[in-house]
Amino acid sequence: MAQLIMEAQAKRRYAALTRRIWLYGALAIAAFVIGSLNLIVLLSAFWRPRLLLFSPLWMMFTAAGFLACASFLRTRSRLLCLRDDFDEIETNP
Repeated sequence: MAQLIMEAQAKRRYAALTRRIWLYGALAIAAFVIGSLNLIVLLSAFWRPRLLLFSPLWMMFTAAGFLACASFLRTRSRLLCLRDDFDEIETNP
């Protein structure tokens, strides 16, 4: 009976980690798209000198988008390692 409970908990943990991996992957893609769009807007501002006033703001948004993307990807890779090697981590503290 205890074995069945442990297997059910392992399946639930695996499913929960998989959902989080998908979530962080989607957030990384969204952050990359936001950062890329801000970079495009920043580059297009050079053709319209009137918009250069806002270029520091777009630089900040671009950097924040790419940093968020890197952070989400790093968290996702940590969750992948945790999900795939959970039994080894649990037995070898």
